[in-house]
Parts: sequence; structure tokens; C-alpha cells
Amino acid sequence: MRLKNWTFILMLGLAGCASAPKMNYYTLDMRPAATQGPEEGIVLDRLRVADALSGRNILIHTSPTKVEYYAVDQWAAGLDDLLREKLEAEFHTGSTPGKWVASGDLLDFGQEDSAQGPQACLRAVFEYRTREMGHYEEPLLRKTYEIRTPAGAGNAASVVESLSRCVEELAKAMAADTRTLPKP
Repeated sequence: MRLKNWTFILMLGLAGCASAPKMNYYTLDMRPAATQGPEEGIVLDRLRVADALSGRNILIHTSPTKVEYYAVDQWAAGLDDLLREKLEAEFHTGSTPGKWVASGDLLDFGQEDSAQGPQACLRAVFEYRTREMGHYEEPLLRKTYEIRTPAGAGNAASVVESLSRCVEELAKAMAADTRTLPKP
């Protein structure tokens, strides 16, 4: 009798595995938008991600007080790595020593359902220091960036494309802000 029960449980388990949905993985468009040059001199230091964004699930704000995640659509890597790679592509960093060191916190990065339709939203706080300044010194500038753009069809693919554009806009705004800082 016990063997029949275990066989039945095993068959149910295998049937459940056979019907698991196929996962879709996304990354940001890492091609630079060609709007920044190496003269911006921004090097990224620390980049932290809010707890709601720390997994690989793509976030959806369904209301001002409720969040959900896409069921079968995920980021291919952590958002800290994806955002760093995209910003470095935009700033053309590599072997260039930067004038400015930017540290940031990614507070929001996903889809927001609104009366105007689905929007891609990015909210981040960045602090700027010179290379000579320590982490505990008061930054030269601390700014919150909030960028929204229409997310087209409101599916994961269109949201990710729109989020890539949001990061490009963030890079433009960061470069413009560093041009207002006193020269090191």
C-alpha cells in the first residue's frame, strides 16, 4: 500500500515539473546612446539596490500601495550589476580615470501602472565626490533623480526597453550635474 502512495506522489511531482512555465530573462540595452563622452569623468563607486529590487524579478507597481512582479520574466543579473554596466557604457569609463566619483542608491526601477498607461520608472539618489575625497566626507552634490517614460505595450519586453531609455536619461542628467560642480 505504501509503495502505491509513493508512486502516486512521485507521478504528481513529475507532472508538476513538466508543466512549469518557461522563464524569460532580460537585460538592459548596453549599447551607449552616444550622448556622453569621456570628458564627463564619472566613475561609479558603490551602488546599492532597495530590498524590493534585490531579487531578479521585474517589479510592477499596480497601485500606489501595491507591488507585484512579472511571473515568468526576470532580470538576467542583479540590478546593481546591470545598472553599473549600462552607466559605465554611457560614460565610456574603462581605463579613463574619472574626475568625479558617484555613489548611489536605486530606489525604484520597474513598471508603474497609471491612468496614462504603463510607465517605466526609475528613482535613484546619487552623491558626487572628487577622487580625493573620502566616503565619509560631505558630498559636493546629493541629488534624487526620478525618470518616467511610457512603457508601450506594458509587457516585460517593452518595460525593459523603456527602462534602458530611463538609464540613458539618468546618465545625461548626471553628466549635466557634474558640469555644475566646482572643478577638482
